[in-house]
Amino acid sequence: MESYGFIDCKDPKYVDTVKAIERELLFDGLLFRYKNNDDFGEPKSSFTVCTFWYINSLFKIGEETKAKNLFDQLLSNSNHMGLFSEDLDFKTKKC
Repeated sequence: MESYGFIDCKDPKYVDTVKAIERELLFDGLLFRYKNNDDFGEPKSSFTVCTFWYINSLFKIGEETKAKNLFDQLLSNSNHMGLFSEDLDFKTKKC
């Protein structure tokens, strides 16, 4: 919502939300989309775009070093053409 001007990235609610996302959904440098069971069972892969959004939010709240490190780590998981799939397996870091 910050990118639409709904809330400032320095607002405590925004910062707390980013920290809650990290605490609840970040695993080994990648984000779960959610952790609830669905039709396929418990999620076993990350949702790549969520990880990119999280990195962007980290940068906006002043966590530049953490954002850069996670960004570099995420980029290392692209395929041979530099592309990403929608999700990445947490163990193999591949689609």
